[in-house]
Amino acid sequence: MMKKLFTTLLLLVSISISCVCVCKADLIYPPSNASHPYVYLNDEFIAGLKDENGNVKEHYAASFNYLKSIANSALPAQPSGGYLSSSISNQLMARALMYALGEFDEAHAKATVEYTLEYLKNPLTKQTYSINVYKDYGTNGIQTGALVYDWCYDVMTAEQRTNLAQYVYNIMYKQNGSTYIQPCRPNNIATGWSDIAGKSVGQPLVYNSIAAVALYDSSFGSEWYEAMMGKIQGTMADAIKAYGTKGALTDGAISYTRDHYTYYVYVLLDRLGATDEQLSELYGNQTPIGYKMLYSRLPYGATLKQGDAYDLRNYVFGEYINGTETTDMGMLANMFNDGYLRYQYLKENSGASSVLAFLCIDTDVEPKEPYDLPLAYETYAPRSEIMARTSWQDGINSPAVSVSMNMNERRSGDHDHADIGSFQLYYKGPLTIPGGIYSGEDWGGPHWRNYFTRT
Repeated sequence: MMKKLFTTLLLLVSISISCVCVCKADLIYPPSNASHPYVYLNDEFIAGLKDENGNVKEHYAASFNYLKSIANSALPAQPSGGYLSSSISNQLMARALMYALGEFDEAHAKATVEYTLEYLKNPLTKQTYSINVYKDYGTNGIQTGALVYDWCYDVMTAEQRTNLAQYVYNIMYKQNGSTYIQPCRPNNIATGWSDIAGKSVGQPLVYNSIAAVALYDSSFGSEWYEAMMGKIQGTMADAIKAYGTKGALTDGAISYTRDHYTYYVYVLLDRLGATDEQLSELYGNQTPIGYKMLYSRLPYGATLKQGDAYDLRNYVFGEYINGTETTDMGMLANMFNDGYLRYQYLKENSGASSVLAFLCIDTDVEPKEPYDLPLAYETYAPRSEIMARTSWQDGINSPAVSVSMNMNERRSGDHDHADIGSFQLYYKGPLTIPGGIYSGEDWGGPHWRNYFTRT
């Protein structure tokens, strides 16, 4: 009896901890006098985009011109069968963005709205793998509809606003009248949202947050907004700060890092009007994540292997590898005015290739070469690690030696591996590494579980 009572009490305590939320009065809200656009495009950003002669500033130009060219292209016919398309969604977001920035007229924006309404009325996906299904509906459906709603708000009729908001809401909660697969809905935050790893800190965090802000003044927007902000400002913020300020990757893999998704939300809140004190309370200083990535880079561009990785899967000997994790370094450079991280980002990227990257990464932070940085770096609990190198010289013929020792106190799950206690050594090629690369079969399969993640 006592054992049963103790178990019940433990369950109640765990439930109460998982349901910790922030009082509504303490949530970050859009300013009371604010109007659309709410999402990323505040007056300061728009004013800082161009110089006194009306020319787009140099550090924005490549991305800006690329996105404008997409926006200027004619819209294709509606996709056959009503299937979502990443290329169409990217074009719709680019068109809405360029209208909000004053590059196109109302007729152009109205055409964007009319197309989006038809596109998202009853969308379908060609994806079959569950993770790809919810990402397709989320990014190409929810996020696209929310941004068009926000950035083209002033050209829509009241009926169009109602319909588009409803379509976005429908994609979140149901598809074709049935219960929908979205794993991280605002109404299941207490039970379905992880604080640190898993689905909730990836794309769903971004498109849920964007939709919550964009639809804030719709008939159901405040409920969505308060659910999202309560989670972001509550236990999720505690977890992100506990990991990021110590240089600990939230899902345990460099190549599959999801940290940049939380940084998209940082910029979103910053542009929405969050104070420096509020942002510091939520995130602390996240640059240790960037330096963990910087020190993990090997002379030929790949990273010391940690967790699921794929940057060596199609490697051509002698070529420099551009790492996916530079997105995180670019965002951190912008958020915390860091020139070393900006240098590494620019070394491998000529400009942002997506709407969100353009809004959150491009910055006038002065890049700094790493040659005066120390040759060793350490991260701390909950994921302690030491990385060291003999020089910052890069290239396939570099004489630099790189070593690392994994002393992680805990795993994060998801893309993480059971590599605690492992070490790596590199000299003109990998000499000791954890086994394997992310290839050969679906994530989560027997080989992935029994060999790849257990080395």
